[in-house]
Amino acid sequence: MVTMTELDRKPTWLSSRLAGVLAAVVVLVHGIALGEPLAAVVGLGGAVGLSWAAGRLARDRTAVARNDRAATAVWFVASLFVLLAPVTWLDPRAFVVLYLPLTGAVFVGLAGTDAIDGEHAASMFSVCWRTRDVFALGAIVLGAIQSGAVLALAAGGTRVLTSIPASGLTAAIVLLEGVLYGVVIALPAALRELDERVGTDRDGRVATVTVGDEPIEESLDAVSSWIHDNRLLVVVQLGLVVVGGSFLERTLLAAGPVGHTVVSVFTSGVLHVPLLVVVVLSALVLGGAFVHEILTTRAWIDPPALATDAAGSLLVLGVIGTVSLAVPDVLTDVVFSPTAEQLGLFYGPGAIILLWMAVVALCLPIVLSLATYVATLTGLSSDRSAGFLVGSALVLTGSVVAAEAGLSALVVFVGVAAAVLVWEFGEQASYLGTVIGSDGVSDGVETVHVTAAVGVAAVGVVVASGVGYVVGPLSVGAERATLAIALSLVAATFVLVAASEDEATD
Repeated sequence: MVTMTELDRKPTWLSSRLAGVLAAVVVLVHGIALGEPLAAVVGLGGAVGLSWAAGRLARDRTAVARNDRAATAVWFVASLFVLLAPVTWLDPRAFVVLYLPLTGAVFVGLAGTDAIDGEHAASMFSVCWRTRDVFALGAIVLGAIQSGAVLALAAGGTRVLTSIPASGLTAAIVLLEGVLYGVVIALPAALRELDERVGTDRDGRVATVTVGDEPIEESLDAVSSWIHDNRLLVVVQLGLVVVGGSFLERTLLAAGPVGHTVVSVFTSGVLHVPLLVVVVLSALVLGGAFVHEILTTRAWIDPPALATDAAGSLLVLGVIGTVSLAVPDVLTDVVFSPTAEQLGLFYGPGAIILLWMAVVALCLPIVLSLATYVATLTGLSSDRSAGFLVGSALVLTGSVVAAEAGLSALVVFVGVAAAVLVWEFGEQASYLGTVIGSDGVSDGVETVHVTAAVGVAAVGVVVASGVGYVVGPLSVGAERATLAIALSLVAATFVLVAASEDEATD
């Protein structure tokens, strides 16, 4: 009798952890270069705690003691606050440069702990009913408290926006949006037309381009159907670009020492807010379902449990409200003045909602914009290594923004090389975990692979730095950012070639 052992398909331990370490190194390098090492260290501590707690929550913990489940949920929320707290005190330039690789480290950590694509990741809080009820009720009550303030803030912002002729930047964003949407809508039809003319069955092709694990036409069909189902959202988004693009560009350029690259990405992210609205509405629907379930089912089955949940929700509200009273004035100073004035009028027990809005206005638009383009170009694929891919993309974007913001070329070279290695290590960890199983891979195999890749990356950084030293000093300013970015691609090319050869050898 032969006993079949199911493979443990989690990413391998060593490569995935090294990918996280590399992302963390970029965060530390940026923090030191900005003169904010403490913020970088504290933020990384929160990222590690968040990834660890999410990895535990993403597993089937039905048999785990209730106190342990509650402690893990509390650890998750506390780590989130620790992750965000230090960066909210930074100036806008430091905020953007530090937050992008920090967010990338979080994605890499979540992928490494199997929290994104694990066996039970889709039901992250499904076994934590009591904890979920408490936070659902707390979120619903906070949303109700702040509804009037949010509406007033939105009305004030709408009055500020005036019809201004689109600038070159706005026109470029509109063109990019149009090209992206046009391609994903037209390409599936073009592929079908080509198949009909050539007489080739889609399944009979010798070779096909894939995105993730799916053929590209299926990915494009998914994106195309999403755009067709949400045409109003697309139209509103493009209209918002035309109406508000010039205003945002002028405001951001006048706000501080940021360049056109940061402004372009930032503006594009802000103008993707309609997508965020859809997410918020979906969350409210889920929250309403939670409340409906509590009131119609659990209220009659277990009244003491309902009372405990209500008390827990009040406790959550009290803690958040108390913390929100201490929101610093510095946060409002870095938001453009109309929003700052509106935000100052609504401090109160529910001000945490407005705090989140301010955080979104400062940094998350960049992440939102990047996520939008990545999701569109990859066909919304959910490949096992997607977390590593998104994380490395964020680290790479952080390095490009750091170059544009005036950090030294050497910092940029290290960041780009680390971003490519994060992606390569993530692919390797996911591949080995799926094919061989994480328990069947020896540390020696991973060590050889990692050593070779890091060595080639180091050579690439040295070559790029040497060229940079010949052309100009390593401490180039913002006016030399384009040169720094171009030279950093030399390191990326070396690493990509080495990674391809290494995988072919394996």
